[in-house]
Amino acid sequence: MKSGRSGHFRYFPFLFVGVLVLMLLLTAPVSAGLFEEGPPDTSTTTEVTGTTEPETAPVATEPPAPTIASDLPDYPPGAKVTLTGENWQGDTTVHVVVNDTVGMTWSYETDVDVQGDGTIALEVWIAYYFISDYDMMATGNQTGRVATTTFTDDKKISGILLQDGNANGQRDVGEALVSGTWVVQAYDASTKALIAQVNSTDGTYGNLSVGNNDSVIVVVKLKNGWSQVSTAGPVEGGGTEVDTGGISDVFPKGRSFAMGNAHKTGVNFGFVADGAIPVTVVADPKSKVYGEADPALTYSFSGFKFSDDASNSEISGTASISRAPGETVAGSPYLISVTDVSGLSAPNYEFAIGSTADFTIHAKLLTVTATADDKTYDGSTAATAHLATTDIVPGDDVSLNYVSATFEDPNPGAGKRVTVEGISISGDAAGNYVLRSSTATATASILYGLSAGNFFLPPINTPGHGIPVSVFKAGSTIPVKFQLFDAFGNPVGFAEAHISFWKCSNQVPSGEEEMTVASQANSGTLFRYDPVAQQYIFNLSTKGFPKGQYKIRVNLGTGQWPEVEIGLK
Repeated sequence: MKSGRSGHFRYFPFLFVGVLVLMLLLTAPVSAGLFEEGPPDTSTTTEVTGTTEPETAPVATEPPAPTIASDLPDYPPGAKVTLTGENWQGDTTVHVVVNDTVGMTWSYETDVDVQGDGTIALEVWIAYYFISDYDMMATGNQTGRVATTTFTDDKKISGILLQDGNANGQRDVGEALVSGTWVVQAYDASTKALIAQVNSTDGTYGNLSVGNNDSVIVVVKLKNGWSQVSTAGPVEGGGTEVDTGGISDVFPKGRSFAMGNAHKTGVNFGFVADGAIPVTVVADPKSKVYGEADPALTYSFSGFKFSDDASNSEISGTASISRAPGETVAGSPYLISVTDVSGLSAPNYEFAIGSTADFTIHAKLLTVTATADDKTYDGSTAATAHLATTDIVPGDDVSLNYVSATFEDPNPGAGKRVTVEGISISGDAAGNYVLRSSTATATASILYGLSAGNFFLPPINTPGHGIPVSVFKAGSTIPVKFQLFDAFGNPVGFAEAHISFWKCSNQVPSGEEEMTVASQANSGTLFRYDPVAQQYIFNLSTKGFPKGQYKIRVNLGTGQWPEVEIGLK
């Protein structure tokens, strides 16, 4: 018989499997794939295909900052500072300023070119006196970018001794003195107030009391404003010893210094010479114009220190100077040399022969004037000129030449302009001259050719050489006639000739009585030309003229004025 319980167990395996599946579903991670409709997706996604990476926006980067730096962190007074920089924009300029940070007594500024690789470099010589701290600022003129840096000038000394030859801290017998007055001053390093001052003219030791100031600035001065400044170390109530050592690098060339010893009440110092500062005597360039006397030869000095110059250094004596011989432009320039400086002297300086200079001779300027000859009309503009100048040195072989001389036109006339062109110079000494101009102008006349012997034709005689004066009956009409010719003897018929007539005397001259044939008098003064007879004629009426001696004149318009005397009776 079948039991009812056993029928229920038949279905148990299926029930177990169903429960197991349900448990797995409840404990598994929720996946969007298990939902036919999932919750809304609010995120932004980018579709990616293949192996392409997601796009990323570019990020701007700041260029590296520009720099300015000194080659050393600390320098002695008067030293050369080398400044360099990087990361500046190429092919621009940078404005560099160096300042005294503390006292603001010294500054320097300049513009520097930036190289193509963005670097800059320059050299600066700092002050010859102690300053302590410097700051620098470099600013791009085009970019406005800025870089800064600092350096110091911190050489510490407690006492100063000028050339202690054996480094024993004092001037010994035989160590030479420096002529002139030396001044040593002490200033408070903070307030810059003067604490003490001592002078020395003979190199003996003095006592510069600096009291109990924490720090002082010691200033050493020679006459004429020469000076050097440095700091002293702390001077305490109990005094302090400092090491003796050379510090000549702090001071100008030609002087060396050694440190003395600091004592409770002050600083000992002394002065001796280490040879004078060298100054070179340099020839000055000179010049003159050929033919002139030489100017005085002069020289200048190079190498004075600080505010010293030739005017305030008490220079005495003179140097010798000369130039190489020669007086031609071609041989110029000639060398000017200082030949001897032993005659020069000055406190604190010694003199040496310096550089030479040029003596230049410049060509003498020639001003050429021209004159021209009058000529008989020939139908051309050709002229003959003569050149002259007063600028040639006597004895020089120089000739003046020209290429052409021409009238302004070929027509007869007085005072016509003549142009001379192509003027040049030649001769052995021509190289010492230069023309002011290669052209010149003159004036001359183109004339008419006149009849040989008697200008006036019958019935008027030209008296002289046995020919009597022509005498006419008063009131008659006198034919005044003449001929004009060119340079080749051909008659000229285009002239404008005018007559003038006036009484010279009441006395009737003795002469040959002429018969007149002209019947019609001319009016005005202009001669007419008769082409058949090839002559000019003017019928002159004497009606109303009293007896006496008269003169007839013809104006040809060329500066030619033929005239003749006649008588009326």
